Amino acid sequence: MSEKIYVSYSVAVGIPYTGREVAHHVVLNYIDDEGSHHVVEAGPEIKYNHTFPKFLALLGTEGINAHIDNQDSKFGQIEVYIREAGPNDLDNPVEDIAQGADLSSQWEAIVNYAYQVSRLRTY
Repeated sequence: MSEKIYVSYSVAVGIPYTGREVAHHVVLNYIDDEGSHHVVEAGPEIKYNHTFPKFLALLGTEGINAHIDNQDSKFGQIEVYIREAGPNDLDNPVEDIAQGADLSSQWEAIVNYAYQVSRLRTY
């Protein structure tokens, strides 16, 4: 079976009540030769459950204060997650990165880099 590494996209922030997407969440995916689906993703330490506060946080972090050293992000620090895929990982648009007989070394490099980002825990 051919292995595959691809990126999937989901809406991270939209403009409230308009349906307009402002930012997307990007997830790296790997399907190995046994059909197991692995995921590497990063996200904010501080999560917002409602669109309007999340939009305001994004505006304050990336819009109004974009020219300032971003040490006081309203989203906190970056957290990295390495996990097996779940049902929610299958419903998003995707873009292939690589496909071939053995992509395990490329995936291992991606995972190692994710661990490095996770250890830094700074912007």
